[in-house]
Amino acid sequence: MILTEEQKKGQDVFFRIITEAWENDDFKKSLITNPEETLEKFFGRSLPNGRKIKVTDQSDPEYLYINIPIKLKHSDQVLNAKKKAN
Repeated sequence: MILTEEQKKGQDVFFRIITEAWENDDFKKSLITNPEETLEKFFGRSLPNGRKIKVTDQSDPEYLYINIPIKLKHSDQVLNAKKKAN
């Protein structure tokens, strides 16, 4: 799978947040209880309006965690690729 530049930037942001949560228990607790304020402090700027942020601690190794993301609408390019594959 080839990632777009926007997806690569998004991954980098997530890796920074996760790494900080692994290394800093206070940050992790704050991120879980008040994610918007914590991330605004972490990045030093306001977050875009209109989206809520939900953080769950999935670090218990006894569990396999599954995140069901938002269902995206397929672009014409993806639909055409599926038709060709069939």
